[in-house]
Amino acid sequence: MTVSTQARAAVTTIGVATVAAMMGWAAPAGAAMHTGSRVSGLTNPNFAGYQVQSPKKHIGTVTETFVIPSITCKKNYSGVGPSVIVASTVNKKTNTYSNSGAGVGVACVHKLPKYQSIIEVDSTFYNDQPLLAAGDRVTVTTKMGKHKVAVTLDDLTSNTKFSHTGKGATGATADLGCATLQINKHSLGLDPFGKLKVTKAEVNGKSLKAEKAAKVTWVHKHHVLVTASKLSKGKNFTLTFKRSS
Repeated sequence: MTVSTQARAAVTTIGVATVAAMMGWAAPAGAAMHTGSRVSGLTNPNFAGYQVQSPKKHIGTVTETFVIPSITCKKNYSGVGPSVIVASTVNKKTNTYSNSGAGVGVACVHKLPKYQSIIEVDSTFYNDQPLLAAGDRVTVTTKMGKHKVAVTLDDLTSNTKFSHTGKGATGATADLGCATLQINKHSLGLDPFGKLKVTKAEVNGKSLKAEKAAKVTWVHKHHVLVTASKLSKGKNFTLTFKRSS
């Protein structure tokens, strides 16, 4: 089943029943990347995984497959967003860029787990798809093009597919892994989710190794929250929860 922007307009409410809450993530590309003194490689306060900053050509297609992890709810509101996020090239006239991507909000709402599919097109989030389940195997794909951007989330376990499209854009940076979850643009803390295994991660049909992707560790206030393993077969890696925030 494919759910398009036109086919569904209802927003899934999360949290207080009388208030529509939009779930999304904090964009990794918007944060300054640096080399941490206690961690080898790059660190980011909102993201762990792999980043392709300087591909051999503009980013066209980014994809990965993962199994939705179970979250242990210790806070009223918390979560993490397994996802692929692509930042467009900067518009020279406005000096701005947009993000497009897909993933799953692995969240705690009133200390209850929620697994919300999320699609972002041109920096607009959509939560108009049914809730998913921990253990589901999901493939997320973002396709950037001059005339159209197409983002798809395919739940391979339930055999359901959701998609949104938008105006064309050229991809500049790709982040594959997990990001800080937000509700109504307010960042949530992080609760334990164990390990998140990512497979078949590719940029422009090539492995992350071929695109010289950089490993990124999630570090917040000098504490390591999530780590990424080394690449296996050039396109597989594991994200490991280390600490709540």
